[in-house]
Parts: sequence; C-alpha cells; structure tokens
Amino acid sequence: MRRSKRKAGAPPGNINALKHGFYASRFQKGELTALDTALADGLDDEIAMLRVITRRLFDLASEDTDPERLAKSVSTLGTAAIRLAGLMRTQSVIQGKGASSLDVLSEALKEVSDELGLK
Repeated sequence: MRRSKRKAGAPPGNINALKHGFYASRFQKGELTALDTALADGLDDEIAMLRVITRRLFDLASEDTDPERLAKSVSTLGTAAIRLAGLMRTQSVIQGKGASSLDVLSEALKEVSDELGLK
C-alpha cells in the first residue's frame, strides 16, 4: 500500500513553531499573542503598512530637489512596489485565488499609481 506524499511544513493555521520552535524563547510574552492575531489576519496589515510607508516616501521625495536623493527615492519606491506586489501575490495564493504573477504585479502597480495620483 502506497502512502500519499505529504507536503513539507506544518498544515495551514498551525502556529506550533511560534511557541516551541527555534526562536520561541526569544519572543516576549505579548509578542506571541500579537503574532497569533496577525497570522489569523493574513497579510492585510503588512500590505496596508507598506502602502502607507510608500505614500510617505512619495511625499518626502516630492519635496526633495537633490537629484541624487531623488534617484534613491525613485529606486526605493520601485522596490516598495515590487514588495507590495509580492505580498499581494502571496495573499492571493493563501486565499486560493491563484492569480498570475503578472496580474498581481499589474494590480499592485495600478493601485500604487492611483494612490499617488500618477497616470
């Protein structure tokens, strides 16, 4: 009789490693509770946080006139957009939507440009 191959890692929703894993002793008491809550919410909070930080960076960059700092800001904004797209893709996979990478990246870039008032 053949056994079906089990996927690597813990089943979805298993947070046992937070309490008993390699880094568990380094977490403070309140952090474990906060992590339990954060993991239950998926990546929504991280996506929202990255959008807020991106907007703040864009605001700072729009006030700057130094070409070198502007170039660094544009590079950082691009990196933030890529990270946002990655989080959104991961969220889609977690939710079972299975959108393609190109679709998720396009959607993330569209949302960032809309939020920043770019056309």
